[in-house]
Amino acid sequence: MQETNKPPVLKMRIMIFLDLDNFRQSLSLRDRNRFFDFGKFQYFLISYLNKKFGFNSCEKESLVRCYAYTGEYTQNTLKKIKDFGLADIYKKRMQAQHKFFEIIKEFNFFEIKTLPLKCENNKIFQKGIDVRIAVDLVYHSFSDNFDIAVICSGDIDLIEAVKLIKNLGKRVILVSHPELVSKELKKEADLFINIAKLEEQELNEFSRIK
Repeated sequence: MQETNKPPVLKMRIMIFLDLDNFRQSLSLRDRNRFFDFGKFQYFLISYLNKKFGFNSCEKESLVRCYAYTGEYTQNTLKKIKDFGLADIYKKRMQAQHKFFEIIKEFNFFEIKTLPLKCENNKIFQKGIDVRIAVDLVYHSFSDNFDIAVICSGDIDLIEAVKLIKNLGKRVILVSHPELVSKELKKEADLFINIAKLEEQELNEFSRIK
């Protein structure tokens, strides 16, 4: 009897939407002595989904792109700092950040998306990152650029975007620390990966001890 050729297993296309501030805090809450090793997390995540949850159609080739979102120091932001001591500190941070951005450009399928940092009362903070992530989630979903969206954030403002892309047939995986994620967003996700419960050897795959 002639064997029938089985159709190839289609790889699930994965896009990662990474709120750097939320993720750094999540990792710090899990182990404050660790640095996030950029460029490795996305591949750890694909392997983790495969091993822990049976996502057999997820391989390295499944990764479409990892977007990392963060606030960016700018000259206009620094001009609003009236305290000269703080201004000098923030200037050094801006220089370090720009060096970091240059390093990031060398990573495969990894892209930084920035918004200018805000300044009020000599305090610098980021704002609008969740909106930027929500817009990209919806855009890439309507463009059918992924099958699985991995969201590394916990902001409740993402909940409507998550509902929408699920209605478009996309799967949503949430990655965060339970102290940094809204209960409503966690319930809406198809799967929640709790950073607090990752084992040491798993942490070693995408982070390192200071």
